[in-house]
Amino acid sequence: MTSLRALRWSRESTAQEIPVDEIARGGETDWTWVDADTTNHEELVHIGEIFKLDRLAMLDAVEDVDASKVDDFGDNMLIVLHGLSDTSDVEVLTYELDMFLTHNTLVTVRSSRSRTVDLLWDEVQRNIEFADAGPDVLAARIASIMMRRWGSIVSSFDEQLDELIERALVADRDVLRDVTFLRTELSTIRSTLRPQLESLAELRNSPSPLLGARGQRRFSDAFDTSTRIDHSIESVRSELLTALDAYRGAEARAATEISKVLTIYAAVLLPLTFVVGFFGMNVPNLPGSDSDNAWIWILAAMSVMSLISMSLFARARWINLPTPPGPSNVGRRALERSRVPLEFGRSVFTSLGDPNPRRKTKDGLDTASDEDPDG
Repeated sequence: MTSLRALRWSRESTAQEIPVDEIARGGETDWTWVDADTTNHEELVHIGEIFKLDRLAMLDAVEDVDASKVDDFGDNMLIVLHGLSDTSDVEVLTYELDMFLTHNTLVTVRSSRSRTVDLLWDEVQRNIEFADAGPDVLAARIASIMMRRWGSIVSSFDEQLDELIERALVADRDVLRDVTFLRTELSTIRSTLRPQLESLAELRNSPSPLLGARGQRRFSDAFDTSTRIDHSIESVRSELLTALDAYRGAEARAATEISKVLTIYAAVLLPLTFVVGFFGMNVPNLPGSDSDNAWIWILAAMSVMSLISMSLFARARWINLPTPPGPSNVGRRALERSRVPLEFGRSVFTSLGDPNPRRKTKDGLDTASDEDPDG
């Protein structure tokens, strides 16, 4: 199925949703946001013709999977970013978001649902602060929230390290699986974010007239967030190596304990071996050799000795039955953390670490403080 929607801002008014066939119309001071969740080439080419976007870039938006990049075509710009997808509960998946930027238009093209885009789409229709923001600030807002969502899942991985190390210290057999999972997912995140880090660095210092000072400042905020995430990934990977070393040490200690148990067990069996050897001698006049029931008493005594030894080992938990490993909750908990309900305003920026203070308006909506003019 294809989906195409459009919003238009007029001076000092909130965004209004408009029919798609009216996106080519508008005043000189109006600006438009077109969001396309589609693989219809003709539809995208038509949009590109309306806003005079690069044709090949529009086709690449649906035909190819590109790494994060910035292409400046002079009168329009292409920004490719990758966000955290919601299509899986057990592993980290990404989606591509292509943003085409002109002086008065922002066109976003994506192949799957984007929580970031949906969040802003609803908010800009309520918050008048976006009326004079412009398409460059809106694009930077999208990039900033996308980076904060990546930060939330990396923070969740970091929060689980203490528990993972505690399990490693007791040689939990599932630790190896969880460490491998986290290292794999962190590698996926790092390979996705490293190109975006370079793209955001380019955007915050871009000389393009399409990016104003406010837009560059917002892109600079997204760059700082991405840099912190990159450092956090390296820190978590180092801690995972610590957990792995702790597991190996605990496993070695467990092997030593097993060797000790086997040694003790052999020592307990030594008297039984002596009894068997003694009464097994083929010589006359052994005690009980003339009794038909002597072997029963000897066997009973040896059985009791064995049962007592085994019960002592079991009570000391030196003998444990193997249990199959349970499903890992590491990935699920991390992804649940990244999907906490996002609200535009104080909650989204408080929970995701936005440095800008907020204040309440008369309508109860969170807006930027006086020091944050672009809201």
